[in-house]
Amino acid sequence: MKKILTLVAVCLGLQLSLVSQLLAFEGRNPEAHNTKTKSVLANGFDVVAYFPEFGGKPTQGLDEFALDYKGLTYKFSSQETLDEFLANPDRYEPAHGGFCSYAMALGSSGVDINPRSFIVTGDRLLLFAPGTKSRWLQNDVLEQEEEADLVWEDESGEPARSPNY
Repeated sequence: MKKILTLVAVCLGLQLSLVSQLLAFEGRNPEAHNTKTKSVLANGFDVVAYFPEFGGKPTQGLDEFALDYKGLTYKFSSQETLDEFLANPDRYEPAHGGFCSYAMALGSSGVDINPRSFIVTGDRLLLFAPGTKSRWLQNDVLEQEEEADLVWEDESGEPARSPNY
């Protein structure tokens, strides 16, 4: 009888684990995000460190501060930036799944980024492929953001990151 109860408890535990994983991914399509390089988002750079109050510059994340969040792996440069992300992930997740925002605005999804080419605008992190940030700035930025958001939503099935998180 004890073995049967143990088996039932194990099965219930596995079911609860699967349910919690499914809920964690609700509304998220991990395959639609840019994790091609190093199997982590933003090529392993700390997404919080891009924001002005945390230095405002690209900073390589460390394995010791890695986090799996809603099916995606992020790396952070310190416990402080990891904690900040956990407190407000919607603010710090990159727009357009970590792909090039300029290419996304032109209708090309899946273009990898140079993690050192970025803009934080309206509380959104936009990342760019080599040579595309300057082209982004030469055009109507708001119109491009809207176009990129539409392409991202269409490609990923997720809403674009809101600047008002």
